[in-house]
Amino acid sequence: TSAAPTPLSSSVPIYGQYEITLAGPSEATVANPFEVELSATFTHTEPPTGTPIVVGGFYDGGGTYRVRFSPSAEGEWKYTTASSAAALDGSGGEFHVVKKAAGDRGPVVSKGSGLYYSDFTPHVSVGTTCYQWASKGFDMQAQTLETLKASPFNKIRMTTFPKWYIFNRANPVETGAPYAISPGSAAANASAWTCVGEHCPSLSGSFDLKRFNVSFWQNYDRLVGALKEQGVIADIILFHPYDGGHWGFDCMGGTDAEKYDTALDKFYLRYAIARLASHSNVWWSMANEWSFNKCKGRGVNESAKSPYPSPSPVW
Repeated sequence: TSAAPTPLSSSVPIYGQYEITLAGPSEATVANPFEVELSATFTHTEPPTGTPIVVGGFYDGGGTYRVRFSPSAEGEWKYTTASSAAALDGSGGEFHVVKKAAGDRGPVVSKGSGLYYSDFTPHVSVGTTCYQWASKGFDMQAQTLETLKASPFNKIRMTTFPKWYIFNRANPVETGAPYAISPGSAAANASAWTCVGEHCPSLSGSFDLKRFNVSFWQNYDRLVGALKEQGVIADIILFHPYDGGHWGFDCMGGTDAEKYDTALDKFYLRYAIARLASHSNVWWSMANEWSFNKCKGRGVNESAKSPYPSPSPVW
């Protein structure tokens, strides 16, 4: 039998976030809960009904699964879940979408050569870069938010993966990495994990690339939400080449560009999108300076039709 869903709210403003919470398989009952498939189909039940929208769900630790949805129309909506786990399959419910919250202009969309909020007011992007602030200490994260409040910036470019380069020779000790550390690995050694400087040992191979570090992602959610409250767009960079082989997050499918396996990249993308896409202030940047990353000669979506001559990447 399917679990009874626990919705975040029975009503939500347009462009807000409606969240379904479900109890399902945990680490104690299945080999890897992150591999459990979960989605929900959302349908606007008032004319015009439109096309049903399928949204992926994600595992949030402790036997808890979530599906997040940002509605684009007022009125009544319904949903039904589908899952490879019986406990998560076939749950359904209804919720009401009300007028947008005061001051919320909705996500930014492109129209012609311009950028506009969903209420049709123009968006003039004034951006800054704080690439790996989500991997820095919590005090610095708080300081960054305070600094942004007093700045003219309405967009921030930020990575999900930490960076190992001239301005950072340290591991994300407080926040953790996006993936769980494998027991017995180099990163599980306290002296290696807290090491600072160019002499620090490589931690590549220390992470289980099929198990996410939930606490990192929960904090990332918090930061994106805090940016929205300040009217700042989170321009999220999904991949980057600034790993230097230290963690191995830049080349998760191998170092040979001709044989690169994109399966782990796609697994990560599905999780990131399921967690973050319902934040109306999120923009996606597939990669930053992808040409510096020599292991991904084919790109992540090698099956797409690229306008560029093969083997140009499709980012």
